Amino acid sequence: MIDRIREADVQRFIEAHKAENTYQLALKYAAKGRTFLDIVLPQIRSWQKAVKKLPGWSGTRGIVWPPPASIEQSSSERTAIFKASLLSGDVCVDLTGGGGVDTFYLSRTFREVVYVEKDAELCEIAAHNFRILGACNIRVVNDRAEHFIERNERHLSAVYIDPDRRQGGRRTFRPEDASPRIAEILPQALKRSDKILIKFSPWLDLHSVLKMIPSVQTIYVVAVDYECREILCLLNNERKGTKIEAVHITGEEEIQRFTFDFEEEGEAEVHYSLPERYVYEPNAAILKAGAFKVAAERYQLKKLHTHTHLYTADRLVHEFPGRKFELLHIVPLKKEAVKRMLPQGRANLAVRNLGMSVEQVKKKLKIADGGDDYLFAVTLTDHRPALLHCRKVSD
Repeated sequence: MIDRIREADVQRFIEAHKAENTYQLALKYAAKGRTFLDIVLPQIRSWQKAVKKLPGWSGTRGIVWPPPASIEQSSSERTAIFKASLLSGDVCVDLTGGGGVDTFYLSRTFREVVYVEKDAELCEIAAHNFRILGACNIRVVNDRAEHFIERNERHLSAVYIDPDRRQGGRRTFRPEDASPRIAEILPQALKRSDKILIKFSPWLDLHSVLKMIPSVQTIYVVAVDYECREILCLLNNERKGTKIEAVHITGEEEIQRFTFDFEEEGEAEVHYSLPERYVYEPNAAILKAGAFKVAAERYQLKKLHTHTHLYTADRLVHEFPGRKFELLHIVPLKKEAVKRMLPQGRANLAVRNLGMSVEQVKKKLKIADGGDDYLFAVTLTDHRPALLHCRKVSD
């Protein structure tokens, strides 16, 4: 299959049509035959998924793309680079190689990386792409993760595991439903390596992670552009208590990091207030990590309500890890009030602790998306529902 993908006629077709709708291509070029289309269309779909996720790869000629499902599960370029920043040393084994994205970026911080993958076709594709990308220090092994780690006798600097969460065509977030099963593979991996990094679904509850793997040194909650993307667990044999690090990647060079632990969160003292001059919205990583009280305490901010995870103050805190707004008005949650405040009927709406969805509030208030105005539909500390009309403060 890979040899056919690399042939000139296939590559020309992919290059000429890679930005087009693949369903329309299937109809327009049906005369080329099912065999040809079964080769080119998945390559085009995968490239389209990779354009934003893997800009470095999508701009490289000669890449053979893994199936679209593999691209969907693979790390983005920015999260893969972040993971590689956590690990370095002599030899690293990626036990769940997949599309090879994490393996490739790990190869930049290790002398040698072993890519392990049970799917022979993915192994062939990965080996080809590593050559195209110039990653000469990666060894490809077609094997099951459990089998490889059981037979391995080398001392490893690190092991990376990203369990396959696709089961029967559906995605699952429960570790016990993924492959390989972490509980089964972890004891052997801990015996043979200094560090282990495990990637979990962003939907996983952090407390359930600690119940499953009590030896976690650090849990990284990683968000990219205001959306939580993955949870990473770093383990070693010198655990001294679990730290939580909320990591928000907002640009190629900009990363917001906020470190705490659950004990600190539990003991944090919080003050509550009606909205003052500035309103603060914590980034997606902090919200997922559950640093609701400690974020307020650390930056000396007040919360709007126990369950409304927005903060306020009369001063501007530039270093706050999230978005910052200047409050313009506080109005009732009524259509008439919004019409007077926003005659154009457009705003960027967020809902916090209101018992209604964004769509329900938009319908109730008759507003559309867009513009420079921001509305927060919230419950305040006096239990009153309200709309906060704000303008974003640039950093």
